[in-house]
Amino acid sequence: MAKTAHLKRPRKTYHQQHYVFCDLLGTHLGGIFSFGELDGGMAEWGRFAKNIDCSCTWSNYGSKGWA
Repeated sequence: MAKTAHLKRPRKTYHQQHYVFCDLLGTHLGGIFSFGELDGGMAEWGRFAKNIDCSCTWSNYGSKGWA
């Protein structure tokens, strides 16, 4: 029982952060990036719109040290 109680706080924090992350994705990238919220796990899968050149995008991030 103590083990379960120990895991509740991190799980609650994760869900709060996950909600904020998904909200930010939709707000700032909604027109060019589509995604579906997953029920579990710590990842999101999504796709850029077909008119977005991802190779150019990733090279820009790399040049800034973000990737």
